[in-house]
Amino acid sequence: MGTVSRSNRRKEKLRSVPGIIVHSSALFRAGLMHILSGSPFRIMASCSALADVPEQVFGDGDCVALMGIGKDPEPVLTGIASLKRQHIGLRVIVLSDRLQANQFVAAIGAGADGYLLKDDISADALLKSLELVLVNGVVVPHGFLNLLNSKLEAHSNAALPAALQRELGQEYEPTVSAREATQADHRRRLSDRERLILTLLTQGASNKHIARELAIAEATVKVHVKSLLRKIRVTNRTQAAMWAMNHDRLNGGAGNGQATYSSVEI
Repeated sequence: MGTVSRSNRRKEKLRSVPGIIVHSSALFRAGLMHILSGSPFRIMASCSALADVPEQVFGDGDCVALMGIGKDPEPVLTGIASLKRQHIGLRVIVLSDRLQANQFVAAIGAGADGYLLKDDISADALLKSLELVLVNGVVVPHGFLNLLNSKLEAHSNAALPAALQRELGQEYEPTVSAREATQADHRRRLSDRERLILTLLTQGASNKHIARELAIAEATVKVHVKSLLRKIRVTNRTQAAMWAMNHDRLNGGAGNGQATYSSVEI
């Protein structure tokens, strides 16, 4: 009965979630509004620029925003960071024309909860992405991990972009061997349980899934996750997964060195 009740409450919550669309193209905004019509997301504002969105539409509870990012992303990213500080219930998905690793990192660093390619995502996947970010998931486009791996490889003997350094939560050293030493030291600090949880995070596992997999309480998982984030010097689960992927690539870890975001890569 308790499980049914929680499920009903979640459905009730999803029946009316305010939404915002920000994109320079009126035609694209109209298309998004058509996709979202009849969904749990009711559009409260559709504007060409973030500055045109009325402050009151964000409200005090859950709210989702789909924001286009063009040739000049800085104003959008600055606006996202400011709004996320002011509205704790706001979830933002950035819509981009093409896949750019640096732009993705900057968007997540600004507080975005997802980054998707507007020409590649289906209507159904977009709706599922909005539902996922409402429960604190992070959505990334299909193929992003391959791009990130290639970018890390290209920069193996040169300084990584500052934004990428910050997002990966590591201090960059000019040689691969130096990075290996630094990351290995961070990983040695993890307990066996924390290493296992980190592996599950790279597979896109939720706290509930991890708790079930390890036969421990979900609250215990949260404590372990918080501890491992602190030890490897990152601030969220996405950064932890990318850190683990990079560490495995540098050190010839098990598998092919790529994380698998089975539940969040759209």
